[in-house]
Amino acid sequence: LGQNATQLLNAVLFLQGDSGRPLLGAGSCVVAFETTYGAVKTLAAEACQRAGAQLHTSPLFQGEGGALEVPDEAAVESAVKEAVAKAASEAAKNGSGGPTGPVVLLDHTTSNTALSLDVGRLASAAKQAGASCVIVDGAHGAMAQDLDMSSL
Repeated sequence: LGQNATQLLNAVLFLQGDSGRPLLGAGSCVVAFETTYGAVKTLAAEACQRAGAQLHTSPLFQGEGGALEVPDEAAVESAVKEAVAKAASEAAKNGSGGPTGPVVLLDHTTSNTALSLDVGRLASAAKQAGASCVIVDGAHGAMAQDLDMSSL
């Protein structure tokens, strides 16, 4: 464990993954959502800039006119799959697909809406859509919710 979520995310985004290679490289892409914690999006943007990767930010709870709309779990799962598939497709069209699929950022509890997400279900959906890695920011739900990390 680290001192805080920012330190841990720095370690994941800027250091090497399980394979011994950096998680992000030229042509990689990161998928975030409008509900992703602001500091996490800023950090992801910096990591993408340094690596020559792209950051794709997608809506998760936006309804018509940008109003907050809370969809059911199936709609959120569908939005995640669509965002991952779109990011991978755009990267491939640009000839910058990178060596792996998109890296996806998910929040267990979103800081700006306080909604809890089924990150196990969403991580599986992201992987099915082609994500190479799913990073879960659990800082806003830590110790308040049950989460079996081994199930992710």
